[in-house]
Amino acid sequence: MTLELNNLRAILAWALSDARQAVDMDEALELAGVLWFYWIHHSRSLGEARLWLTRALDLAPRVPSKPRGKGLLGLGALEWRQGDYALARKHLEESAAILADVDDLTGLGDALHLAGHVRFEAREYAESYLLFERSQAAYARADDPLGGLALIGDLGMVAYHQADYAAARELFERCLRACREHGVTDHAADSLNRLGDLARIDGDLTRAEALYSESLALWRSVHGMPGTASALHKLGQTAHRRGETTTALRLVLESLELQREIGNKQGLVECLFALAGLAFEWASAERAVELLGAAGVALEELNAPLAPADAFDFASDQARGKASLPPSVWAAADRRGRALALGEALILGKPPTVAHDGREVGSGPSSLSGNLSPREKEVVALIARGLSNREIAATLTISEKTAANHVEHIMTKLDLRSRAQVAVWAVRQGSA
Repeated sequence: MTLELNNLRAILAWALSDARQAVDMDEALELAGVLWFYWIHHSRSLGEARLWLTRALDLAPRVPSKPRGKGLLGLGALEWRQGDYALARKHLEESAAILADVDDLTGLGDALHLAGHVRFEAREYAESYLLFERSQAAYARADDPLGGLALIGDLGMVAYHQADYAAARELFERCLRACREHGVTDHAADSLNRLGDLARIDGDLTRAEALYSESLALWRSVHGMPGTASALHKLGQTAHRRGETTTALRLVLESLELQREIGNKQGLVECLFALAGLAFEWASAERAVELLGAAGVALEELNAPLAPADAFDFASDQARGKASLPPSVWAAADRRGRALALGEALILGKPPTVAHDGREVGSGPSSLSGNLSPREKEVVALIARGLSNREIAATLTISEKTAANHVEHIMTKLDLRSRAQVAVWAVRQGSA
């Protein structure tokens, strides 16, 4: 499918620019609408997909029709995946109303299903449960038993977030059995991930790791990017609790890169929570508390729930921070963290000993610092102050070319890609 993406782009561009009649625009909208499932699970271009769908919806006739209902469904699905929940709710509810009017029962099942997820993200669990049940009923009326399989696990997610772990486990296991029986790989992978969470809550980290690993393998087999990112994050959390810091960092950073590519705000926040807990292993307790504060406020702004297994880890990390610092120091660090933007916090959450691809490049901060010459350490301090190459040259009485060479050598030795990263590294080392 990826090989055909450029062809699809060309077709969409032609259809949306050259169509002259309303029926042509409806056909263009229908094409954009049916591609949402591919885009949401297998593409790094969710932002691009939203632009195509928005353009098609703007150009097509604004009358209730199956193509318009499917287009709104696709747009709402993409908005939900990227964490734009208010827009997703609006478009999915409009989609459900249209698809019900045109008697498209499978489309209605899809719209109600995704609308249930949006309510779930707002922690409106009773409303979410009812939407999931209505979605199941629509699939049943459409004689589409496979369409309703995922709802078994989604009803389990409602139970899971309401701390009814026994009911959640029964539903997750039932969903997994049904998906395996029918060869539905993506929802089987989801079920394994969710069962892994229950194993983590039980403290059975060996079983959790096995379940997450099986989920990751299934997601990779179908090139499911959001599921792959989720499984990597959860494996990283499990590795951290097992004391495997380097492995945990590698897994979380790999998840983080995928979440960035997808543009998934909630996934980025989840990775920040994981990096905050890991900061206790390589940085000061104050830095860890700052990152926990930043993660907490980012989640509040997103207004989405944290999975109970992750919430337990967050509570444990919070307790560790409070036990490690005097109350006034903890409060000050928390305030500093809550003032950070999500992007800033994610930069600070990356250890200086970890390269952009997650490789460990030194045994610790001191080993990296020891690789720098005395002159390079001076240059690092000046970079951290925001000086340009010309200003560094004037300060150290060297040529601008020599200053530029020093900066290049420093980034090579530290395996960093920008002056901003060097500045962050300097702050972590106390060099600024």
